[in-house]
Amino acid sequence: MSSSNIPKDIEMYYDFNYQLSTYIFDYRMKNNLSKTELARILGVTRNTESRLESGDYNGTLSKLCNMLSRIDTKIIITVK
Repeated sequence: MSSSNIPKDIEMYYDFNYQLSTYIFDYRMKNNLSKTELARILGVTRNTESRLESGDYNGTLSKLCNMLSRIDTKIIITVK
C-alpha cells in the first residue's frame, strides 16, 4: 500500500507516535537514563515506557500530558 492510500486518520496517528517515540528515545539517551529510570521519572511502568519508545503507545491525551510534564515537555497541536 502506498502512502497515498493510507487513510488520513491512521497516517496522523502513526506520524504522532513516531514523533513521540523519537522524542522519548532521544530524551532518554541525552540524559543517560535507563528505560526503568525514565519510567520512574514519568510515573509509569517499564512496559508503558517501552510502548512510548516503540511507537506503540495508545493512552489518553491526559495521561500523556501528565507524563511529559514530568520532563518539562509540552505537546503542541496544530489543527489544519
